[in-house]
Amino acid sequence: MAPPTPLAIQTAAITRLLKEERSYHTELAQQQRRLATLVAATAQGAAATDDAEGNAEFGIAQEKRAIVETEAIFPELRRKVEDAVLRVENLLEQDGLDEAEVVRAREVVREAKAGA
Repeated sequence: MAPPTPLAIQTAAITRLLKEERSYHTELAQQQRRLATLVAATAQGAAATDDAEGNAEFGIAQEKRAIVETEAIFPELRRKVEDAVLRVENLLEQDGLDEAEVVRAREVVREAKAGA
């Protein structure tokens, strides 16, 4: 079996980065739902004692911190995707590329640009 071509490697890198980005979006949505649940429970008086209220406030603060950290990942991740797209676009300008790899690379580049 022949080793993967530079085009195949870079295309796979974009695919991996897009999968990672989707994963972080899913994680962010879950964190936001947990935060909303905690805030609603606290607002409804679910924490009857001062100790429980303190724990609820701590949980809310922790969830907010996790959301901020997750949101901070997106700019760098998007930059990595854009850099990988540029590398693939440069590779696509070469002659003698496998047609199936070219088709796949163009699909992945289109997907990456649509997600921007």
